[in-house]
Amino acid sequence: MLTRRMKGLVAGALFLFAPAVYASDVSDYKGSWEYRALSYQGEIDRNAPFGKASFLTTHNSYNAGVYSQNGSYIDPNHKISLTDQLQIGIRALELDVHHTFSSSGFWPWEWKFSQELKLSHANGDTGTHPNDRFFTQGLQEIRNWLNANPDEVLIIYLEDHMEGHYDKAIGEMNGIIGDLVYKPGGCKRLPMDLSKADVLAAGKQILLIGGNCATTNWANYVFNGHFSSTESLENFVPCPTCTAGNKDVAYIQSHLVRIYEDSTTLSALFGDPGPPITAADAAQMAECGIGAIGLDQVVPFDSRLKAQIWSWGENEPNDAGGEDCAEQRSDGRFNDLPCSTMRCVACMNPSNGDWFITDGAYTWAEARTACDTEFPGEGLVFGVPVNGYENALLRDLKTGLGIDAVWINYSDRLNEGQWIANPYDNRALGKPTAQSSTYNGTAHASRAVDGNPNGNWAAGSVTHTNNDPNAWWQVDLGAQTDISSIDIANRTDCCAERLSHFYLFISDAPMDNRPLADLLVDDSVTRHYQESLSETTLTLPVSAQGRYVKIQLDGTGILSLAEVEVYGE
Repeated sequence: MLTRRMKGLVAGALFLFAPAVYASDVSDYKGSWEYRALSYQGEIDRNAPFGKASFLTTHNSYNAGVYSQNGSYIDPNHKISLTDQLQIGIRALELDVHHTFSSSGFWPWEWKFSQELKLSHANGDTGTHPNDRFFTQGLQEIRNWLNANPDEVLIIYLEDHMEGHYDKAIGEMNGIIGDLVYKPGGCKRLPMDLSKADVLAAGKQILLIGGNCATTNWANYVFNGHFSSTESLENFVPCPTCTAGNKDVAYIQSHLVRIYEDSTTLSALFGDPGPPITAADAAQMAECGIGAIGLDQVVPFDSRLKAQIWSWGENEPNDAGGEDCAEQRSDGRFNDLPCSTMRCVACMNPSNGDWFITDGAYTWAEARTACDTEFPGEGLVFGVPVNGYENALLRDLKTGLGIDAVWINYSDRLNEGQWIANPYDNRALGKPTAQSSTYNGTAHASRAVDGNPNGNWAAGSVTHTNNDPNAWWQVDLGAQTDISSIDIANRTDCCAERLSHFYLFISDAPMDNRPLADLLVDDSVTRHYQESLSETTLTLPVSAQGRYVKIQLDGTGILSLAEVEVYGE
């Protein structure tokens, strides 16, 4: 029987005889259902915090046999290039950056020796090769792919063997990818409340992890640490327990956890790299919401990629007969249906992720209000699972209730083939806010987007300005949004009349420093006047595009808001 170490040695030797992967293989894969399903799945968590998101991941991504030259990369983790890994859907890469011996030519008599930043698979400098690729070559390859894919977000883990040459690394990155890097701006770990949408809204596409805050410049450029946690496959327990080492399911559902494999001979020589990840392992980890499953030897049509599909059923969506809305069917997989079909509705508590299902059946368009109607005052929203664990919880609840299928908040009604998760999600929740003044320094504008619509002042969730001329409140949605409706909740314990005679403005540009008279004559600003509220809440149907929403009194007074919810796509 082969030991794990012997298996690693054999695997390294067999690489020399492995079949090549051709460009046609990548092209064929990109035309497949599984690539399409994984692409949709990679978008479904675009607005979810990184703690719930998933990134298809490779381990030692740079160490590929395709780069072998004159003896370099003879013990590879991969067959295919960085570009091809990205082409087949990988969105988290690892680059081991060494400051090491280099040569500038193929033939020995052309060599001019120097110390450079190279992409090397080595134990310290043991195992580096003069013909290993330059750090800049890997960066340029990534940049070229991002130029052709401006809506994608990548995590790049820099394993540090740079011997302190951080300014050199920053200089090389600045020259190639610097304008695309979402920088921490100080010694910080990758924030788990950040989303892919947040990164793109900032005009960026890359998050660098693997920093150590060794210098101010490095701390400002690369997030401290790497993934939230790296655990071993041997210590992973699948659903329904879903633990990894000492990390329980609550931790996994709020952090970006990595489990990876290592197929190289070098790793087998210097220790026990652990077992390989099989397709069955990958499926179990995806169902538990493990966000970074680090694969070696990934290729087009890799069964371990297909195993990470937890969302769409085989050959779905197919748009048979104009099917633009998604259900979770009996097996837990997604299926597209005509939006006029009647289904029970999946409602989620956004504060803890608990699922509820309506008793009644509704059309997809009725689903958002169905959650409010059947679960009044509970703050539930029409939801869609954004990872395998959330999907498993909804599947199991549905099965336990004897319900075959439910609507989920996922559709391509606006543009065929462009599936959007939570198109009726509250786009204002947790977003940056401002107001004309803050009463007592405590009743901050952020209270109106905290997800708590309680209008009682004592609950601590109501905004309050001073008695200002044309008092105002504003939220920045983070990106231009097709707004369909806005819900406004008033203060309830007193003073309801304060929220009257006000304007609602929607604009692509900030309005905080613009006077009311200016906004009223600007044709680029959408506006609505509301004399009063007959109830404690108001729903305004809206058909407008914009990034900023402002509420402003038409006169001097105090503006108080319990909650403002902005729905759109």
